[in-house]
Amino acid sequence: MSRNIVFVSLAYRQSFFAVPNLNHKLNLSIDLNCGFHDIIHGIKWVKNEIHAFGGNPNRLTVMGDSGGASNIRVLLMSPLSKHLINQAVICSVASDFIFVRDKNENSSRILAKIVGCTNLHPNNSEWENIKVVEKIIKCLRLKPAKELSDAQVIIESMGYEFKFIARDFGPNAIAPRSYDEMLNETVSIPILSGAVAKEFLHSKNTIIKFPNGTFAINKTELHIWSKRALEDFHFLNPKPKTIAFTENEYNSIPKSAFIYDDVETFVPTYDFAVNQVHRGSNVFLYEYIYQDVGDAYDSGPKKIPRIDSPKHAQELSYLLGLHIGNFTDKDIQIRYLYSQIFVDFINYGTPNTATRKWKKFDPLKSNYFVIDFPDPDLKCPGERNGYHSEAVKFWDTVVPRLEGPKTEIVSETQITYDPYVEKKTIKRNSSILPTILLMSQIPSESQKPYFNWGYISWAIFVTIFMLGFIQIIMFLKLSMKRRPYQKLVN
Repeated sequence: MSRNIVFVSLAYRQSFFAVPNLNHKLNLSIDLNCGFHDIIHGIKWVKNEIHAFGGNPNRLTVMGDSGGASNIRVLLMSPLSKHLINQAVICSVASDFIFVRDKNENSSRILAKIVGCTNLHPNNSEWENIKVVEKIIKCLRLKPAKELSDAQVIIESMGYEFKFIARDFGPNAIAPRSYDEMLNETVSIPILSGAVAKEFLHSKNTIIKFPNGTFAINKTELHIWSKRALEDFHFLNPKPKTIAFTENEYNSIPKSAFIYDDVETFVPTYDFAVNQVHRGSNVFLYEYIYQDVGDAYDSGPKKIPRIDSPKHAQELSYLLGLHIGNFTDKDIQIRYLYSQIFVDFINYGTPNTATRKWKKFDPLKSNYFVIDFPDPDLKCPGERNGYHSEAVKFWDTVVPRLEGPKTEIVSETQITYDPYVEKKTIKRNSSILPTILLMSQIPSESQKPYFNWGYISWAIFVTIFMLGFIQIIMFLKLSMKRRPYQKLVN
């Protein structure tokens, strides 16, 4: 309240509890997208009751980070919720905006089998029998929540996951139409949106560092990630020419590390900003680049190296106190300065102030605000033009020219999987040694020796194989020499 804000955090169901879908064609007793209904009911409660806490129900700002940011995007376009919201803050959005009716069906059915509520294969025709499915639902309702939650770990080890919401129907539908249709129905309100500079770096395994300080591009991994990025951007079964163009576009260091961040976060963030400006919204775009969060963000025993910062959600230790670690005096100052950006937007509908010049997003300039806290005055660098301009041009202009229109996705079976889940199950051809492109030495923030365990493992394997082969040859030669002596003895 000291900053004229009443902060409310809504709890809602997630994973299987939020998006169970055993058969989208049947009118079952279990709701689709029930986690989203939790959120909408929570928003309605806030609208009705916030006055009792000193809040203004007509100044409701919703905020989300990562998957929560995806939730906000849906809330702004859903007919059940968009009229309830006055402003939005969207941070590091995760791009899974595919509304298909069979979303999460396979995962839901496999989970039911894992916990012992059915022996049916996911494709068994008995899933079309409403009595059979309702019996399975009854069994699931009797299971402890912990057991259902633990089953998700097993599912992910199999390469499945519970993804975003399904397209639904009826008077209480949250996503009754395709994403493209609903995008054009998004409410026009002030929006603060952005991301951190080094979100996930999923594809950084395309870069190899050798002990002598030289770097290389692993072209085998670059090929895999190029195809994967095209699929994630809804160009399914991309042409070899398009894959080759993508490999060439990202065939440099450190660019190859950002191929998936570009299609998952940066380009969708830009595209949504453009869409909303055309719909009449005031959009304020930012990029958070502050690298020295250090121990202020508690990532557990595995520390995030400075060269990989700022990583996804690291800035939330300053903004929301999540994963908060040990704050220095400087961190305390940054916490105030960074959070004040959001406070100003919430209170005034703009982060622009007398001391912080921040213009509305203009698609012609692609302007954005750079958030950093350099010594000695911790003053942000401010506005720049060309938000991820190379990536935007490549994915929004070059690739469509090569591939044509995006693939129309009508079923979950067409959807690619998240690298968090996929990394344990993605198939690599182990019979092919990676092709590399040697690069000159580039500045490194860490001079610690780097060992490429993939190459070391191959070297060990080849050495063991050769030693074994030599032993066999020696054994055969000795056997052949022994035979003449055996004849003499006989």
